[in-house]
Amino acid sequence: MLASACLYESESGKWGNISSTAIPSSNLFQSSVLVGNALCWLLSMSSDILEFDLERQSLAVIRKPADTGFTDYSCFQVLRTENNGLGLAILSNYSIQLWGRKTILDSVFRWVLQKTIELDKLLS
Repeated sequence: MLASACLYESESGKWGNISSTAIPSSNLFQSSVLVGNALCWLLSMSSDILEFDLERQSLAVIRKPADTGFTDYSCFQVLRTENNGLGLAILSNYSIQLWGRKTILDSVFRWVLQKTIELDKLLS
């Protein structure tokens, strides 16, 4: 399956170049969030993230964090972190994991677990 995006500038009335990228098949776009200069959508079937960089006008698929302990019944939500970075909340088995994407090198990123909230300890 192919996802495509294009930027429209209302002041000039001009369309940018079309950008496309392959995404896992049978994906529906869920909620989106603006993170810095990028619009990010959660892909429902894979729980990966589709990112459209408004400055570069390019599309990319960002893989979800590995080794999160999520199950087929886990719920995912893309979000913006406190420092305006890309984040992901994962609800699974009475806990919420909050992940953030951190820069390792100039254009190399990795997911970092920022916080785990044990819901069974909060609720009686």
